[in-house]
Amino acid sequence: MDVQARENAPGYAASGMAAARRPFERSVPPAVLVLVAPIAIALIAGLWSGLARIGVEVPALVRFLTVNHGALMVSGVVGTVIGLERSVAMGRPAAYAGPLLSAAGALALVAAPSWDGAPVLFVASAVAVVLLFLAFLRRQFATPLAVMTVGVACWGVGNVTWMVEGWAPRLILPWWIAFLALTIAGERLELTRFLPLRWPARATLWGAAGVLLVGPLVAFASEEAGLRLAGAGVLALGLWLVKNDTARRTYRRGGLASYAGVALLAAYGWLSVSGLALLAWALEPGLHYDTTLHTFFLGFVFGAIFAHAPIILPAITGLTVRYTLLFPAGLALLHGSLALRVAANLAEQPTLRELGGSLNVISVLVLAAAIVAGLVLGRRREGSPAAA
Repeated sequence: MDVQARENAPGYAASGMAAARRPFERSVPPAVLVLVAPIAIALIAGLWSGLARIGVEVPALVRFLTVNHGALMVSGVVGTVIGLERSVAMGRPAAYAGPLLSAAGALALVAAPSWDGAPVLFVASAVAVVLLFLAFLRRQFATPLAVMTVGVACWGVGNVTWMVEGWAPRLILPWWIAFLALTIAGERLELTRFLPLRWPARATLWGAAGVLLVGPLVAFASEEAGLRLAGAGVLALGLWLVKNDTARRTYRRGGLASYAGVALLAAYGWLSVSGLALLAWALEPGLHYDTTLHTFFLGFVFGAIFAHAPIILPAITGLTVRYTLLFPAGLALLHGSLALRVAANLAEQPTLRELGGSLNVISVLVLAAAIVAGLVLGRRREGSPAAA
């Protein structure tokens, strides 16, 4: 993605980052460099432990991490990146407390999988990131920021539940689902804020968010009822995004816009599927559990990460990311392998499930390769006489 395309990307100018320096004057914030290694370690450990959970043979050391697979991916990787993105936008040293704490929690999960201190670090991280969002809201109230603030607060409640109750997935995961569903929805609203929402759209958005928030609360009294209610909220939010997101129009424009539009529409499709699965099965143990969680966390969350990577990474790193064919290749592999995994679960075919899960991991590695290639190509372009 070249400099001009990035500066024309939705939300870029509004974020205040367009003002800036010439390409060859930009530098990566030091905190970003510090956090690269912990995020990479958490991602690799999370992917390996995910393979172990579906029966793929992995080194014995990795098997001890299987219980922390979800925490590594949700809090260690995605939570850290979300906090880092907002910290860079604030631009103050204290703003990096949140992602630094969650990165420390991720390293703790890898180094000492049974240590009780890791959830405490994630609770502290969530508090720091919520305070950061509140600082932005004090500057100027906006619906996207409010939605994301509520989402990050859900992350904090889930982490507190983990700290107090121990690993109780049917109580914790609904909060983490609300965290990522609302944060990503708010991110999309922020990136497309030049399109005002009419009051019916705002009302239905907050209605879906309300149902999604009530579900985890009800789960403390009745897990099944709360989980089904959360599923209804997820489904409602998925349908809302399909109807109101600009991806419905931008996917026809070609190039990066088409890639991002297709990626987001596919992600919203998986979000709706995960809502239906949660509504129907309420995190029933076994293959239904696997289907419900991975349609959400892989199909929706990583699908949205695929869509946003070429746009958000330049804002975080200050570097140009060139769009290459590795991005759509990885996206196709992600959704194709997830469809295979879901079909294998429904047909109770463990061999195909292992294949689908292995291809899921490869698709994430292709995304990592696309990011590295995009950074290298972007750096070369910035250093060329024409760019200068």
